[in-house]
Amino acid sequence: MTADKAVDMLLEEERRAKDDENEDLEVGSDRAMKARAGKTQRCGYCGRPYHTEDHCWTKHPELAPKRTEARTL
Repeated sequence: MTADKAVDMLLEEERRAKDDENEDLEVGSDRAMKARAGKTQRCGYCGRPYHTEDHCWTKHPELAPKRTEARTL
């Protein structure tokens, strides 16, 4: 695993954790109920797990983290 991949994985996990916190605040919503039930969410746009269409980087590339040209450790 490269350092870039590790950083990307950590950033994605951090984003997911923040999304989970926000979902828990949405009492009564379908998203929060599914998260509490332990079901994996799948995006309706790209079909990938762990995010919904409104957070999809494929559909909304402006939501993706900004990458720099050169990364240093």
